Amino acid sequence: TRLIDAAQINEDRMRQRIRAVVAQAYYTLLQARESERLSSGAVQSAANHKVLAERQFAAGTVDRRALVQAELALSQATRDLKSAELQVDGAEVNFSDVTGLPRDTEVVLPPVPPAPPALEGALDQALRTRGDIRSADLQTEVATFYKNAKIGEWAPTVDARFTYNWSENKGFIGENGYWMFVVSANWMLWDGGLRIAQTKEEASKVRVAQLNAQKVRDTAESEVRSAWQQYRRASEALSATEHEVELATENLRMAETALNAGRATWLELEDARLGLIRAQLSHLGERSARDLAAIQLQLAVGTL
Repeated sequence: TRLIDAAQINEDRMRQRIRAVVAQAYYTLLQARESERLSSGAVQSAANHKVLAERQFAAGTVDRRALVQAELALSQATRDLKSAELQVDGAEVNFSDVTGLPRDTEVVLPPVPPAPPALEGALDQALRTRGDIRSADLQTEVATFYKNAKIGEWAPTVDARFTYNWSENKGFIGENGYWMFVVSANWMLWDGGLRIAQTKEEASKVRVAQLNAQKVRDTAESEVRSAWQQYRRASEALSATEHEVELATENLRMAETALNAGRATWLELEDARLGLIRAQLSHLGERSARDLAAIQLQLAVGTL
């Protein structure tokens, strides 16, 4: 029964790893499609920027340097869009291979995956919930049972039998029934050292199982610590990009206000729009990285 439980636990752990792979494919596709959308907007913005630069250059209000910068920005935005389109193709193929769903399956940004609030809590939870730890403990328990059973073979073998017979004819003893209770014991004192060797072998298997269980615990702790550090760094990076998006949004708002007041040019406004798009792309990438880090942390803890 313990071995069956251990096998079932290993299967559950494998399913957790599969869910992590599916999540990775999902977020990769989501990020690729959103990057393509933002990159398309960046190309349109850069094209508008170039048109404005050409008009201002023709009017003599800017020098050729502004026109060259606008052409360079459009070329870079177009290259980024083509790269994003290739990423979408690859992400769709990978997502379809992993999940069996059509390539054009719609994906939306899911809720933030829950994560343990502290490293110590994550370590404690991993020791309680990780399937490979429980499986290793069960295998140690099974090995201990085998060893104890082998030690028990040194005890004598005791058999008992109770027999009762009843007959209508009382016979010579003058009773209708009679009973008999027999107890026998066998004790093998010497078997050529076989039981000693087998006991040592089973004790060795117990030690191997215990060492393996400790190794699994050490590996789990290392994985949890690594996943936690990755999640913490990803969370900090996400907070930074959130602030960058806020600054880029405020910069665009001020550029629009300055343009309406005649204190800014259309080129400055387009620069602000491109800056916001870049900040949004960075934020999307860090959001995906943070969510995937949370999923990896769940996998390391054993709660995925």
